[in-house]
Amino acid sequence: MELSLFSGELTAPQKEAVELHFEIKKNGELAAAALVEFCKGLKKMRDSKLFAELGYETFESYAETEFNLKQRQAYNYIQALESLGEPLLQSNAKLGITKLKILSELPRIEVAEFVEKNDVDDMSARELKEAVKKLTEQEEQITFLSSENERLSEAEKMFEDAKAELANLKNSLNEKDTELFSVQRELKEAQSRPVEVSVREPSADEIKKLTDKAVKAAKEEAAKDALAQVAAEAEKSAKKLAELEEKYKAMISAAQQEKQEAADRLAAVEKSSKFAANPDVLKFSFYFEEAQKNIGKMKDILATVDGETAEKLKKAMAAVAAQLTTD
Repeated sequence: MELSLFSGELTAPQKEAVELHFEIKKNGELAAAALVEFCKGLKKMRDSKLFAELGYETFESYAETEFNLKQRQAYNYIQALESLGEPLLQSNAKLGITKLKILSELPRIEVAEFVEKNDVDDMSARELKEAVKKLTEQEEQITFLSSENERLSEAEKMFEDAKAELANLKNSLNEKDTELFSVQRELKEAQSRPVEVSVREPSADEIKKLTDKAVKAAKEEAAKDALAQVAAEAEKSAKKLAELEEKYKAMISAAQQEKQEAADRLAAVEKSSKFAANPDVLKFSFYFEEAQKNIGKMKDILATVDGETAEKLKKAMAAVAAQLTTD
């Protein structure tokens, strides 16, 4: 709306109204800009310690003496500037420093979206603080659950690696069993052969045969030793395999339980997020909690008064409760 477009058509009162509107708008913009400059000035005075040049020992004493600002109030202005930045601070200056300080507790990237989705103008400072607190807690829970999911993914990868290692051990054990079976068969065959006894002078051929038998006997003895060693290794491998199976069964059970708990918590957070997205529901929740507290106090009073008085008070409470169901 430009005044020049309507200057020939407006009545005197309309022209006065339009001029006043633009004057208010201009002063509002000046007030917003003045708030930003005021915050910038306080920050520079604190950071550069120029207050000492004016005879003040501390920034706090300077702010309180010159502007009647308590320490917390002065730092609220500075924090709003540092956290929100100049554009956000100026565009939301109408909210006042108390609400701006509460909004500064959110990440800067989320402030504009929060103001757009919530009726911040109509919220009290307490309601705004509760809304920001709930949003912050939900984001922290979502971040926690994301890290939990990453940790569970790592645990699942470890479990898959363990399964591969377990399969390798099983293959190794099967190979040992095959080797053991082969040695046992050779030993059994050797033991079943008859041993010849000679009391006469052996011939060269017999000596050769006896030598061959001695060599075979030595091989059989070596086979027995090898069999014992293979059996010991097989027993050791079987024991290790059993331990690994127990260990990784426990690990996957714990991982599955943690994953389910994380999913349950995530569902709760999503439900809470939907609840908090509606400012009317948020307001109702706040007043409902306050009502519950007051009901508890009223019950304590009922327990201390005489019977007749208690009955009258109960009827009064019932009448108030009935109003909630009345259209």
